[in-house]
Amino acid sequence: MHRVEADLGYHRFIGARIELDARRTLLVALYGSSLSEFDPQTDTLLADTLPHLAQSLTLGEDFSEMAQLQQLCGGALDAVAFGLVICTPEGMVRFANRAATKAMDGSHLLIAGDLLHVENRQDRVRLDQLLAGSSGPKTMTMRFGLGDRALDVVAFSDQKLAGARILLVSRPSALHSMSYDALCQIYGMTPAEAALATALATGQSIAEFAENRGVSISTVRTQMRQVLAKTGTKGQPDLVRQIWTSAIAACYRLTS
Repeated sequence: MHRVEADLGYHRFIGARIELDARRTLLVALYGSSLSEFDPQTDTLLADTLPHLAQSLTLGEDFSEMAQLQQLCGGALDAVAFGLVICTPEGMVRFANRAATKAMDGSHLLIAGDLLHVENRQDRVRLDQLLAGSSGPKTMTMRFGLGDRALDVVAFSDQKLAGARILLVSRPSALHSMSYDALCQIYGMTPAEAALATALATGQSIAEFAENRGVSISTVRTQMRQVLAKTGTKGQPDLVRQIWTSAIAACYRLTS
């Protein structure tokens, strides 16, 4: 090693070390053709510079870890069914998951660029009130628009996200479906029974389901008894409640 350094013209050096953590040490070496190139000022410069180099390394690693964590959290929030938006009190959007982007697309409350946007002055006033009034422990809810373009918003804040507002958004007109496979796996349903449970949970009646499937109501009622037995529920309202409070509902797929 000394011969290689000599061939490169590095005959003398001074060095320093600093512990980054319990497992890592930063070593710094300044090379020169002779020791006469180094003086006490060089020692001082090296001693003053070393902590800054160490801090730069650890900060870079911290930022990298933060970026990885942000990507991980964003991916996880994209997997959930409800729409979530994080914004400033002024309406600047910092994050919106996939469900929020889909629900707000074409709705009365939009994300235009990086800002929340409404179409008229009256709703602008309401949006400002929503964002201003949802500070601290207070939660506010509003509906923006009518018909197919309506969007329901629940706004609140959290002390862990200083200066931010958290918006949960949903499109009342959206059609939802659930995974038949998940219902089959959790409750041991057949595909036909899972289809019935999903239909009832998303608003269909037994008669509508029978008509859509081209089967008799008596057949559907038989399937219904099996569904209730397998889920341990007492009736249709209890079945719907159980499905929508389960983890399955958190991962339903928006179909429109």
